[in-house]
Amino acid sequence: MLGRLLLPLVFAAIPAVAQSVIPVEPERVDEFIDVLAGHDCRMSQDASEALLSAAGFPDRQEVKGIVSRLFYYDRARIQDDHLTVYFGPCPEGPETGVKTLFLQSVSANGCQMSASDSMDI
Repeated sequence: MLGRLLLPLVFAAIPAVAQSVIPVEPERVDEFIDVLAGHDCRMSQDASEALLSAAGFPDRQEVKGIVSRLFYYDRARIQDDHLTVYFGPCPEGPETGVKTLFLQSVSANGCQMSASDSMDI
């Protein structure tokens, strides 16, 4: 039952929420990622209750804060109805986020970009 209540909140987390983030210890974010890493870096709504409860994440607000941060930093996405993380032990996925692509492009150009450079990106 907890999963049915928890994952819609988790999946509804958006970057705007991260700006008013629920305080979360960085260690808990790492622990959360490690839990998902043990499950192919993905979590479905159906598996969330058992997975998160067994891993010591019963607090919905804490999970919401963790997921909000991951979304904000482009380290998590919803793919095929699964929360998928891309950080630490979870490798970068086949799709690179827009924010990441932008930063890579600017970095490759000596951390500079003119209006004409932006058309090439």
